[in-house]
Amino acid sequence: MPKEFRHIVRIRETDVDGALKVPYALSKIKGIGINLAHLIVKKAGINPETRIGFISDEKIEKIEEIIANPDKYNIPEWYLNRRKDLETG
Repeated sequence: MPKEFRHIVRIRETDVDGALKVPYALSKIKGIGINLAHLIVKKAGINPETRIGFISDEKIEKIEEIIANPDKYNIPEWYLNRRKDLETG
């Protein structure tokens, strides 16, 4: 854990309020709903009750990796919001 609290955390080109719990902070990112956010937190091994402002940079990078490559972490396709995808949308 970082020694101090960060009020704004940058994840995937989005500024997120550091006071929010991790799943609710992730759900503020476009394309990530609350169910997918809970699954990302579980795959990253983070306590869902933790405030995102206290998460270390290594864990933030892990979250970004899971968001970028959901297939690598066995996240089912139906969790992904890809309505405009020409083949599967």
